[in-house]
Amino acid sequence: MKFKRNALFIAIAATVIGLPSFALDDNASANAPAGSKFAAKVPGSGGACKAGGRSCGMKRHGMRRGPHFSFSDEQLEKFSALKSQYLTEIGPARLELKSLKRQQKDLMTKADSDRGQILAMQDKINSLRDKLSTSSLKYKLDKFAVLTADQQKLVRHRILVGQAFGGGSHHRFHKRSA
Repeated sequence: MKFKRNALFIAIAATVIGLPSFALDDNASANAPAGSKFAAKVPGSGGACKAGGRSCGMKRHGMRRGPHFSFSDEQLEKFSALKSQYLTEIGPARLELKSLKRQQKDLMTKADSDRGQILAMQDKINSLRDKLSTSSLKYKLDKFAVLTADQQKLVRHRILVGQAFGGGSHHRFHKRSA
């Protein structure tokens, strides 16, 4: 009984305290200071993000910090050809990897699962992952080879800065508000 009375009291108090926030007129959100909970949520408003809301980092919108790369048309064509070749090369391996993972889950959920079969499947999965990892590294090295000496220095500098001060994870800019 005491719990019900306390819960009722808390519900009434929360309602009375919360009601004044609903009594705002239509212009209240337009006149509210930026960042307040009454500010209008309009795309393009608030923060540095052009998509609206809080800042999401500049990378998402094509603005990068530091010196910019300027690629020639020939370099861009080579990058496009390398990417196409890379995706063609890894496509079947990625599909096979997903298929093997599904098969392994099926094996593990069977009542009469064989430990040897599951481990053999894991060996196949590991070898495919190695193959994909090697392909990814070759792709990165091929792209790096297309760059000029100055561009390679810039890439090296950005990698070193990222290692020294942390990589630029886009998701850190989109933390959920509590």
